[in-house]
Amino acid sequence: MRTTTAARLRRTGALGALTAAALLATTACQPEDEAQGAASPSSTASAGAEASPSADASDAPSATASATAKDPACKGWKGIDLMLLPGVRTEGDRAYLKVQEGTWSCPRIDMPVWHTIGPKHEIPLSATAKITVNHPLYDTEVNKPMDVRTFLDKADAAATASRMYFAYTIDKTGTVTKLDQRRMA
Repeated sequence: MRTTTAARLRRTGALGALTAAALLATTACQPEDEAQGAASPSSTASAGAEASPSADASDAPSATASATAKDPACKGWKGIDLMLLPGVRTEGDRAYLKVQEGTWSCPRIDMPVWHTIGPKHEIPLSATAKITVNHPLYDTEVNKPMDVRTFLDKADAAATASRMYFAYTIDKTGTVTKLDQRRMA
């Protein structure tokens, strides 16, 4: 009788642990409502492989998949990207972007979903950064180059009008040297 009770307790404990693990996995994978975005895949590569991109990121960044590498829905939607928020600030000859990092998951082939992974914060933008943007800064879905001054002048209004996500590269000082806007659906 002792063995039967012990076996029943083990089964109940295992079932409880399995239920807790399933609930944890389900809630951990839910996107935050205010930061959820939908997009169509683009050919831009993401920068950085950690929550904060490594200081030695180059123009040919390596990326970590937010979904499995075999998942065709996530092709091109890997690594950590920046979401531009209203709040561009200049201080002397330095410009700072208000951003939030996030990753992508691909529950549907036509709609990668944005998941924030850190707090909202400022990040410095190089005066010589290479910036390519599309809608709403240009009336096109194809990325076009834009100089830093023009980007800074229009960034707040654009970030207020719509969500803008960027693959990015930083230098050893943590300054953004490259921004490539994701093409959004």
